[in-house]
Amino acid sequence: MKYSKILLFMTALLCLAFQACAVLDSPGNLTPSNITPSNITPSSLIPSNITPSNITPSNIIPSSLTPSSLIPSNITPSNLTPSNLTPGNLTPSNLTPSNLTPSNLTPSNLTPSNITPSNITPSNITPSNITPSNITPSNLTPGNLTPSNTTGSHGDWISPNMGHVSTRTNSDPGLAGMLQWLDTPVPNFPWYTTSGSFFYSQAYSYTTFSPFAEYYVTSGMPVMGGIISNPTSFDITKKTPLSVYYGSGIGLPFTQYASTVPSKTNDLWIQGATNWTQYVVSPVGTWLQLIAYAPNDGPAGFYEMIQTDTTSSIYKTYQFNQGYNTMNFNADQVGRHMLYFVVDSQPSNVIIVDVFAQTSAGSTPPIVHVIS
Repeated sequence: MKYSKILLFMTALLCLAFQACAVLDSPGNLTPSNITPSNITPSSLIPSNITPSNITPSNIIPSSLTPSSLIPSNITPSNLTPSNLTPGNLTPSNLTPSNLTPSNLTPSNLTPSNITPSNITPSNITPSNITPSNITPSNLTPGNLTPSNTTGSHGDWISPNMGHVSTRTNSDPGLAGMLQWLDTPVPNFPWYTTSGSFFYSQAYSYTTFSPFAEYYVTSGMPVMGGIISNPTSFDITKKTPLSVYYGSGIGLPFTQYASTVPSKTNDLWIQGATNWTQYVVSPVGTWLQLIAYAPNDGPAGFYEMIQTDTTSSIYKTYQFNQGYNTMNFNADQVGRHMLYFVVDSQPSNVIIVDVFAQTSAGSTPPIVHVIS
């Protein structure tokens, strides 16, 4: 009888213990003070009894998390949802595009791999986390753009968007010459026409050449047995152009060009009275002054391709000086003349001179500048 009472008492204690464990393990009676990682399971967690100290990645499920109970060390991509993320508990390692929203992103937790156009806003973008694939017009601001993540609309090695003026209200006096040029239509001659030699034998009035009058003169030293005269050094500090222009009519101030273009490239320009250009329309028999920049001195191969009914090419070697060089070119043949040079296996850009006969009724007025 004595042992039976003892056994009954021990059975009662054991039942009470099991009941206490069951009660403790239920979500309703768990509090932060009696929870440890070892006695927590995902089914027993509710937001009110979770703190950062008793949560580990293995016992967390998204439904039991709240922003206040998350810290970077217990967050993994699998248990994050947009509703429980805040900027304070996000790190680049636990972010994925699916759990990011604009409200929980900050510049410090963004990387190019977890950014998509839909979760980017201007306030959370920095140059280091932007790539062309995740940029849209709505999330760009001047402060987060750099040359590495933007390209010109034409894809040129020097962006043709530089210096492009979209408004005539710009009061910068340095852009006055550019604005005047941009307002002047650029000729577009049908060099690739099927009309044959008739087109190339036509004569044109002075109005065709007048937009380019500063770039050619009616007399000059003959070019004997070559394409250009022998190059001589040119002091850019004594005759710096105001602006430079490209074939499409887009230009920019020379100071901006000089600070943007790499100093180790070969460049070729047509010199005018105040500006440089890469495209000119001139009467046959006129002279043009060319400016070439070469980072290194040495022999240069100079090439001329002439297009009329047929295409012909000329090649000659010249000695170039380091830096800026100047030389004369005689537009002595009707047609499209395409010129460029090569130094140290590095080609320059191509310049184009469209040469036409001029009507006698529209003879060229006196030119005020001379070939220097």
